[in-house]
Amino acid sequence: MNKLISVRFSLIAVGIGFLCFLGFWIIGSKIDADGYLHESFALIPLGWIFLFIGLFIGLLYAFKKSVMQISNPTSHSRGRAYTRLII
Repeated sequence: MNKLISVRFSLIAVGIGFLCFLGFWIIGSKIDADGYLHESFALIPLGWIFLFIGLFIGLLYAFKKSVMQISNPTSHSRGRAYTRLII
C-alpha cells in the first residue's frame, strides 16, 4: 500500500471514529413520555470499528516500514555511509 494512502486512510479512519464518539456525546439520550429511550447507540460501535481500523492500518504501515529498514539498511542514509566505511 502506498505510504501516503495508508497514512491518510489511517488518520481519516481514526478521525471518523472520534467524530462518532463526539456525535454520540453531543446528541445525547432522551426518554420520551412513554418511557422509551432514544439514543444514537449505533455511533458507539461504528466509532470503535473506525478507531480500530485506523490504528490497525497505522500499525501495519509502521511495522512494514521498520521491517523494510531492517531488511534493506542501504536505503537509509546512515546505512550507506556505514557500508562505505566497512568496504
